[in-house]
Amino acid sequence: MKAYSKNKGRKHKIEADKMFFIIAYAMFDSVSTTRAIEKNCRENINYMWILRGSSAPDHNTVARFISSCKIEIEDLFYQLINKLIELNEIDLENVFIDGTKIEANANKYTFVWKKAFNKFYEKLKIKVNDFWHSFNENNSTEFNDIYEIEKHLEKEILDKNIEFVYGKGVRKTQQQRDYETVTSYIAKENEYSMHLKICGNRNSYSKTDKDATFMRMKEDYMKNGQLKPAYNLQIGVNSEYIVGLDLFPNSTDVRTLIPFLSVLESKNLKFRNIVADAGYESEENYEYLFNSNYTPYIKPQNYEKQKTRKFKHDISKVENMSFNEETDTYTCANNQKLEFKYTSKQKNRS
Repeated sequence: MKAYSKNKGRKHKIEADKMFFIIAYAMFDSVSTTRAIEKNCRENINYMWILRGSSAPDHNTVARFISSCKIEIEDLFYQLINKLIELNEIDLENVFIDGTKIEANANKYTFVWKKAFNKFYEKLKIKVNDFWHSFNENNSTEFNDIYEIEKHLEKEILDKNIEFVYGKGVRKTQQQRDYETVTSYIAKENEYSMHLKICGNRNSYSKTDKDATFMRMKEDYMKNGQLKPAYNLQIGVNSEYIVGLDLFPNSTDVRTLIPFLSVLESKNLKFRNIVADAGYESEENYEYLFNSNYTPYIKPQNYEKQKTRKFKHDISKVENMSFNEETDTYTCANNQKLEFKYTSKQKNRS
């Protein structure tokens, strides 16, 4: 809490430890909004007892504390986990990992699609390139990009004292038309670059919550597969204690396992056995787990299908063919040997 306690100007009305206890108790009490915390501090006797005579914080104070102490609060969480390990409440044997999607408090119609802006950006590059070539050709210049053209036009407009005109019945000068074209291209380029930078490795984001990514939710009340801004929360549990959690922009769990385990390892939490459901099964995850000396207990994706009568009687399934380890061949229902031909490699997003 030293980050909050440092005197940066005026003194804080409430000590850092009290603020932390209030927020921790509010989360335990299922109170998540800062305005609700402010109201409880004024009306709820339990919150008043934590304050012990200090004035109730307003919602801005609560929000500032959470924002300024994110790293410290996370560090306190992992300090508690390490203390529980010392007390033998938590062992480093098994970690049970699962994820859930949490809908963001953002407008569902404020989406920005990375694929769309990539197309816009490519089309803009063509327009800029055409304008750049035509300007150099018409003006006998050799500018390298439109930024040099913009500076040249600004200087020419000032030197010739050219006044810009707008509206109907007026004729714009060539310099004004060129300058407006250049500035519009630059503005569009900056806009597209900003959107693509915010997207990063994601395919989308919400304008009203830039950290949220559009995903399909389990609760699809309209039954139309509508995408909503959300987060993929990954949680690790051991001995009924949450030992780690992190947010991811991935719509599926399969690509969150490796980075989530990396987060746990960075906090000196390396478990021996990894237990997860079928959503985490992939060749990449298995390879990482074996190379990192983990023992995976991941439910196969076709586990339930394998138990059905239809699957067991399907002669096209490799699971229903006999395998000879010595010759490395399968034998199908028609008594034909299937030999190994080649190994193919497929690259995914990660």
